[in-house]
This record gives sequence, structure tokens and C-alpha cells, in this order.
Amino acid sequence: MTRTINEILNDWDIDTGGFATETTLEKINTNVEEYGINNIDPVSAVLTYTGKEDKDGNWLVVKIDTTTGTEITYATEANNALVTTYADAWTNHLTLTYGLFSAAF
Repeated sequence: MTRTINEILNDWDIDTGGFATETTLEKINTNVEEYGINNIDPVSAVLTYTGKEDKDGNWLVVKIDTTTGTEITYATEANNALVTTYADAWTNHLTLTYGLFSAAF
């Protein structure tokens, strides 16, 4: 099942009035595009992790699960307070706490 951008935005709990707006997409892109990809772990045909880091050392791991549609969840220091470095985050990427965009930023 392919999900629309509006369905994904609804999962992120972003109020778009039912429509993805340019402003909403800019907010998401601003947070995510500041990160460069360091690692990719294609665990299986339906599960992939990407490890990212910004210029200040803040880390982000994105989990993409297509088991039943496409679910994108995020792990950052905001929802993993004891993991303070990218190296530790990537070492433990399979066991981090993942959540919606709003929980990670």
C-alpha cells in the first residue's frame, strides 16, 4: 500500500487542514535537510535505517518500514536522552526509541 504525503503528515500530527502545504513541507525539510547521511543499513527488504548528523554533531536516525505501507519514524537525542553521540546512536540504531517527527524534534 502506498501512502500519500498527507497520510504521512497526519501521522506526524502536523495540522495541514487535510492538505500538505508548502509551508508544512518546508518545516519538515528544514529540520531534516540540515543533516548529512553517514550510514545506511538495509536490514531487510522492508526495513531500512539511515544515520544522519548535522555540522554541530546532532544526530538523527530514520527508520523506514514498508511492512504494511510506509512508516517513517525518527530517533534523536530528544527521544533518546542517554544517547549523546552519533557513534553511540548508530551502534545502537536497532534498539533506539523511534517516534513520530513531532516526538523527535
